Amino acid sequence: MKKYIYRNKTFDSFFDLRRSFSGILPEGIDDDHLNSLGVQVVEEIEDAPSTIDFPEENPDRIRVVRLQELDSAFLEYRANAVISTPFGFEIDAGDRALSDVNGLLILFEGTTEEIHFMDASNTLQAISYEDLKAIRRLIVANGARAYAKKWAFREAIEKAKTSNEVMSVTFDFEPNVDETEEQEA
Repeated sequence: MKKYIYRNKTFDSFFDLRRSFSGILPEGIDDDHLNSLGVQVVEEIEDAPSTIDFPEENPDRIRVVRLQELDSAFLEYRANAVISTPFGFEIDAGDRALSDVNGLLILFEGTTEEIHFMDASNTLQAISYEDLKAIRRLIVANGARAYAKKWAFREAIEKAKTSNEVMSVTFDFEPNVDETEEQEA
């Protein structure tokens, strides 16, 4: 059975992956084309062991690779982050989104008129200038939260004593429910 990993999220079926692309992926698209779109296709082997034993003679070599993977995963998240807002829609929360929001804040400074803002699903939302400032705070808080997670993952990798411990560190930058509630408070 295939699984698909895109933007640090795992999809158990092609149907679920396709929904994240707003249905624009054609049926029958091959794995190479999916890879070119940033989708990692994983063949899941049934009855496979849940852990893989790595040679213990060189955990430092694996540590270097895992730290590079961490950096890549972090950069990918920062480029493609999407978060919930208290306004009832999701927003892009990557570095580009922060730059765009900062530009809108400069452009509309002092306005009392509605500002048209494109959410993460490319739907136009009418918001106030104060809402836009709140969106910037959410993006900045999400970036700081993800950065703190990156350092926690790095510390776990560096403290791991065996290759298996190094490989067992997983990278998930998505906010959990508690963190989302804190950001929206």
